[in-house]
Amino acid sequence: MSLPPCPQCQSEYTYEDGSQYICPECAFEWTENDGEAAEE
Repeated sequence: MSLPPCPQCQSEYTYEDGSQYICPECAFEWTENDGEAAEE
């Protein structure tokens, strides 16, 4: 399973930490539900 890109800066270098995704490039943190809302 590939991880979603960052909804803030579109970086593909995201990682999962528990139930959150984190972007190391802009330090944005979001959950799977937040990511779905951002895509709509």
